[in-house]
Amino acid sequence: MNKLFSKYLKNLAQSEERKSKSFKDEPRHKILVHSGVLLNWLGDYFANPKIKWQKKSVSIKNILMTGTSPEFNNIFIKQAQRSPILLLDVLKKNRKLKKKVLKWAGKTGRFDEIILLRKEGDYYKVLDGMHRFVKMILTGVANIESYVSLNEKNELPVCEPHIVYDLIRGYLRNARDKAGQKQLEKAFILLLRTYSNVEDLLKNRFNLDYVPEKDVQDIIKRAFKSYQNKH
Repeated sequence: MNKLFSKYLKNLAQSEERKSKSFKDEPRHKILVHSGVLLNWLGDYFANPKIKWQKKSVSIKNILMTGTSPEFNNIFIKQAQRSPILLLDVLKKNRKLKKKVLKWAGKTGRFDEIILLRKEGDYYKVLDGMHRFVKMILTGVANIESYVSLNEKNELPVCEPHIVYDLIRGYLRNARDKAGQKQLEKAFILLLRTYSNVEDLLKNRFNLDYVPEKDVQDIIKRAFKSYQNKH
């Protein structure tokens, strides 16, 4: 029975993959989907075409390192305080640590692949390409070619429709009570504040035609009213 079910599960997974393929072929949507799987920020910056990018040469002195894994966050963020210059100083004093970081940085693909940066106050932060960036630091590069986001502070990202649907489904299956209603309403308000496509999703994808449960539609209406009153 277990072998039969495993085979069934494999076939079901392949069937679901085929059905969803048409939704994932567009590059921006593909990045959004994989960003969710990999738990990174790329979907926030690339799924919305209103966010614009510019190729720019940036001094490493103006770039802050970002998170990787707990082990290397201890080096890049805690010891080097996100600074490439401080990182060089830390590694100069510790050969064993330098060897470890060199090995980590060597896991990058193409050395000349452009790095993505996002603006953070007076500095830029690495959005994608920490392995490459650290490798460049260690080889003495002073300036890097990068794509820099220009207007991400003015444009909200978009989210996958399943983000909204997961909340609705969770409420219907396991929290369909007064407390759940309040919690779902608050969740919708947060999504309306933080993603540009949630209003359209609630009105056109999760309306009465698709989600006929009256209590869900009442929650959506209250969320819209509360959100509009505060904005």
